[in-house]
Amino acid sequence: MLASLATLTDIVQQRDPRIVLDVKLSKPVLRIGKDALDLSIKSSHDGYIYLVLLGSDRKSFYVLYPNGLDKDNRIKAGQTRKLPRPDWQLEAAGPPGIDHLLVMVASSPRQIDRLAMTAPSATNPFTFALNEIGGRAALINFLVHNKEGEGSERFGAKLLTLKEVL
Repeated sequence: MLASLATLTDIVQQRDPRIVLDVKLSKPVLRIGKDALDLSIKSSHDGYIYLVLLGSDRKSFYVLYPNGLDKDNRIKAGQTRKLPRPDWQLEAAGPPGIDHLLVMVASSPRQIDRLAMTAPSATNPFTFALNEIGGRAALINFLVHNKEGEGSERFGAKLLTLKEVL
């Protein structure tokens, strides 16, 4: 379980400090089956937003955004993006505990098929990587390398915690 959080922490430590993210959660505590995730993101630079969740069950990392329902993850410098958008929502589903949410704005798009065997779709919108050595390595590779896979790319990142309660 500690390796899971360490993976996200390692990614945050590789961020470019010049890319500043202002991320606000509407509620840091979500009631399971009642409350939905709601956040706003503002970036100091143009880029592409990525949201990765390590849920309270610690079994998998989920790429929440972009997803099969909403693929346009571009953001302009100074623009505020509210997520999730109205056409897709993320209700707290448990189990009770702490979720870790990585919010990242990358200077260039990432290649989602590096992480998943199948592309996200409307029926299965969220891509995931298992919380094991191969899954963690795939997640890091997906997030820190650009679409062509030519080395590290600039990105800003923040790690947030959410609490899911009954």
